[in-house]
Amino acid sequence: MTIYRPETQRQTQIRYWLTLIFSGLLSACSAPPTKAPAPTALDSDVVAMPSIGNAVSRQSVAGVKPMTASELVACAQRIIKAKEDSVALQKENVKLAAEKTELYEQTQALDELRGRIQADSIKAVNDFNRRIQINHDDIKTYNAAVNAYNDKANALNLLNGKYNTECGNRSYRQSDYANLKPDLKAAIDSKSEFSDIPLIEDSNAVSAPARNSGQFHIPARSTR
Repeated sequence: MTIYRPETQRQTQIRYWLTLIFSGLLSACSAPPTKAPAPTALDSDVVAMPSIGNAVSRQSVAGVKPMTASELVACAQRIIKAKEDSVALQKENVKLAAEKTELYEQTQALDELRGRIQADSIKAVNDFNRRIQINHDDIKTYNAAVNAYNDKANALNLLNGKYNTECGNRSYRQSDYANLKPDLKAAIDSKSEFSDIPLIEDSNAVSAPARNSGQFHIPARSTR
């Protein structure tokens, strides 16, 4: 025979809380899983503008307002101008390097000739001194050209840096790109990746002698 004993108040409370806990667990298991929010779709029409020179970093175009069509045209035109100036300066750099070599060879030849000059010949001495003066003037012209080249190279490198700040890596719309002229499209397609224009260091320039330096002096006894 089973004897029924009424629950105590504590047992009733325990049974109540256990029922709530198990009910919550069963509800959580039966509920569908929460979906993660879908990522924001990127605008496939927006891409990044290329940079110039050594700036090769790329920024995300997501959430960044693209440049206007007129800004895109202006940036493409700046790429064309930068490349034209770069090509011209690179050619000038090669030309100045050749002139420097020629001046060194010319100066060395005059130094070697000095020991063979007939000191008592006015004609030979005057001819040698004339060649010395020409060498002196050529060196002055070369050094002035180097200074002018460095000024242009510095100016171009500064402009390229300004372009990278105002245009490089900025986003633009491919639909605006499609309306560009072929030369502007080609400028953007080229990626604009070329090195900064190198400077010609002062230590590499030819040192110009003082005026009349190195000239051969005719002895007072010369009669020819």
